Parts: sequence; C-alpha cells; structure tokens
Amino acid sequence: TKQFSAEKPWYVINPDSNWFATCWQCATFVGMIFVALITPIQVGLLQLRLDALFVVSIFIDLIFFVDMILQFITAYSRRTVRGVEWEVRLNRIVPQYLKTWFFLDFITLIPFDLISMTSGQDAMTEMKSIKVNGETE
Repeated sequence: TKQFSAEKPWYVINPDSNWFATCWQCATFVGMIFVALITPIQVGLLQLRLDALFVVSIFIDLIFFVDMILQFITAYSRRTVRGVEWEVRLNRIVPQYLKTWFFLDFITLIPFDLISMTSGQDAMTEMKSIKVNGETE
C-alpha cells in the first residue's frame, strides 16, 4: 500500500488510511440513520413547515451533497492480478462513480421539501417518496 500512497495525488482520499474519511463515514452513517428513522415520519405524518426538524433535514441533505462531491476524489478498491489495489487516478475515479452511484446520489439530493415550500404548491408531495426510498444506499 505504501507504494501506491506515493503515487496518490494529495487531494485523493484513501478511505482505508485517512482519518478524515473515517470521521466522514461516521457523519454519513448518522445521516442515513436520520433518513431511515425520521424522514419517513416527516414525509408521511408531519406538515411541511420551517422548524428545527426542517433545518436538521436540510443539514443532512448538505452532508449528503458534500459526500457526493467527495466521491469524485475518493479512491476505490479494484481487483488486479496482484490482489486488491486502490485506484487513485482521477481519470478512473470519476467515470467509475458516474457509472455506479452518482445518479442515485444526485436524484436523492433534490430538495422536494424546499421546492414545495418555496413554490407554494403541494404537487411535490408525491415526489417526496423518491427521497425516502433513494437515500438509503
């Protein structure tokens, strides 16, 4: 692994050996717990209004947005004839993310609550189910 760390650009995050990546994974885990437990109640039972729960929900969306951006510079593991190696080249990381999780990450970040609140229409309430179903990756 040290051989590949020397080739790794400074801005590429190795999730296996970076303390920030470990802390960030904990933050996204908390966000996923919130989405799994609180968001279904928020979407299904509560009225949409600007309160503390709404602000926390927007903050959780911000965490997932930053996570989506970080995925473009996060190394991923791949199998080679020499075993499992971390891919640290951006020209490989970006297409890999775009082909795998990007679309789902992007769709679940659409702030249906905020759109509904600012537009004054309740037509977006049907679309909120996409958010509940999608952010549980």
